[in-house]
Amino acid sequence: MAENEQSTLFFETVKPFRWRISFTYGLTVMENVFELLYPFTIGIAINGLMSGEGWQSLIPFVVIWLLHITSATARQMYDTRLFARIYGAVAGRMIIRQQAADISTSQIAARSVMTREAIDFFEFEIPELITVIIAMFGGVAMLFYYDFWSGLIMAGLLVPITFLYLRYGHKSLRLSERLNNRHEREVKAIVDGRAQRVQYHFKALAF
Repeated sequence: MAENEQSTLFFETVKPFRWRISFTYGLTVMENVFELLYPFTIGIAINGLMSGEGWQSLIPFVVIWLLHITSATARQMYDTRLFARIYGAVAGRMIIRQQAADISTSQIAARSVMTREAIDFFEFEIPELITVIIAMFGGVAMLFYYDFWSGLIMAGLLVPITFLYLRYGHKSLRLSERLNNRHEREVKAIVDGRAQRVQYHFKALAF
């Protein structure tokens, strides 16, 4: 029940930032689309130069490059500040509420670390997931454009890859929950001070 309440508090605190978070993800999508277009624009440039069109054939590549650099820089400047503010808001509310509920200091400290990990998930893991999805499906789409059979083969390979992602994602989630529970006991193990308990705690973390 406490974990459900903590999750509810987390999403309630993050909710006011949802449009700004969506904006950063939109910039991430743009970045990856521009990156995906590099081979296409390079092909245009090469074909144009070989056919004597001159520097005009480089224009599509230069435009995509400038847009990619601009969107990447804007996203990195914006989301670093945004997620720092979100962490401050979430961690602050969580600590105040749990102190009022007489939760132990060790649990509060561990949950503060978990809050940072949750924010890191939104800041780093989701953009990486977006990158993977666009690279996989965008790459396959471009292969279909150039050669149907190559695209079909790669599309078939996406099936086992997607299955593996889902399987290991569920496993990682279960292990993460156990790891977080173990972190909540860390301060108690240190305060206890017995070598056996401290060693057991850190062996369990390593496992």
